[in-house]
Amino acid sequence: MVVTVRFECQPRAAGSRRRPGMAARASMPAHSAIFARLQVKRSIVVTLVVLALIILISPGVVGWIAERNLQQGIDQARTDSPDVVVTTEKFDRGWFTSEGRHRVSLRHTGVAGDGGDGMKSLIIDTRFDHGLVPVSSMSLSSGSLKPGLARMVSTLHLDDGQGNLTELPGTIFSETSLRGDTTGRYVLEAGSRDDANGTATWSGADLQFAASDGHRELSVKGEVQPWSYRAGTNSAEVGKLTIDARQVKTDFGFAVGDVIMVIESFAVAGEAGPMSGFQKLDINGTSAIDGDAVNARTRMSLQKLVVPEFGEIGISMDVVVNGLDAAALGRISKAADSARTSDDPDAALGDLFSVIQGDLESMLARGGEIRLDQLDIALPQGDIRSKMTLALAESSGAFSWPGTIMATTASADISVPEALVQMGLEMNPDATSLIDMGFLKLEGNVYRMQAEFAGGLLTVNGAPLPIPLPGQ
Repeated sequence: MVVTVRFECQPRAAGSRRRPGMAARASMPAHSAIFARLQVKRSIVVTLVVLALIILISPGVVGWIAERNLQQGIDQARTDSPDVVVTTEKFDRGWFTSEGRHRVSLRHTGVAGDGGDGMKSLIIDTRFDHGLVPVSSMSLSSGSLKPGLARMVSTLHLDDGQGNLTELPGTIFSETSLRGDTTGRYVLEAGSRDDANGTATWSGADLQFAASDGHRELSVKGEVQPWSYRAGTNSAEVGKLTIDARQVKTDFGFAVGDVIMVIESFAVAGEAGPMSGFQKLDINGTSAIDGDAVNARTRMSLQKLVVPEFGEIGISMDVVVNGLDAAALGRISKAADSARTSDDPDAALGDLFSVIQGDLESMLARGGEIRLDQLDIALPQGDIRSKMTLALAESSGAFSWPGTIMATTASADISVPEALVQMGLEMNPDATSLIDMGFLKLEGNVYRMQAEFAGGLLTVNGAPLPIPLPGQ
């Protein structure tokens, strides 16, 4: 098939004229297209330049910011946990990556921060990949182009104090956001390791942690699977640990929040068989600030504690604190920390009362309540059950110990198995005076003490016992 196309041009009529601007308007689409293409090219160039600045220039600046943020975190840790010493042994800051080594040790427990002779400490080696777009992190299994200050990968070693480092299993992956918040994860795969003495075996771990708002808010959540260590006939086994905790530092110098922790079991055995251990330690605590007062509650249970040559013990405890003066409590806590971490802690703790006396009096004058809603101890001889309450009335004017004692009320209800009391009497016959004076009263197969205190008068099992007050 043949297709023919014919073009015909009609001659312009005589006298007709081309309208002004027709040629210019005909050429405008071509100029607009060229301008648009130039705009696109310029946008691409600008984008590439900005990208180059982000990738090539920002890492150095962001690396400096990340190092400063790290140091702020270390300084905050020193303030929050004075018993823990964190020192920076080195920090080699590069343009795209940096490397640091930090030593963690405990104060006044034979573990020093300088790794001296016989003093153990934890060594943390960290690689930092920094930059708004941390391209250098892509070489790692945890790499990502997510914007931030830095991505870190840390490994752990134990220093025995002689310069001998033992690699600890597991890796810490963490990152610091542009806001300075840090999130991370400790990952441990199942495995085992032999040393000169025995074999360690572990089932793995996965712990997530976060620090935000200038390290004022801290949280950790996850679990550590069972692990054990065996050396000949000796062994130690730890069951699964789970934790879910969040703490927020207050303006009073201490932290409040929630803590839930469970350790399924712990056992130590030797050539003679089981030596000691426990089953299921469960801790559930919560605390909060209400205005300028502290409220807190802690519940703890231990299903079975093995005590050599005695037997098995179970413990259940429920402690409640309401309305204590937060400012005074914060100053008392700070003074206690300072005494404990001083160069001479024994002397400092001996002088502690004189340091905190004013704050203690202020806290007592503010009032509050401390309750022991439950303290039950299960023994082979039977169960000890107890409840206690201490209520402090708010007072005004000058503080005085007699006035505070007169305004205080308290109560206690304690029951002790008869078999346990008889065992105590065999060990110390003078303890019979507690029964003769009516402090312990036999009810069925338990001895019971019910006590109340109010208005300076103590009543035990219905018998009044006036208490001499200071200054009388």
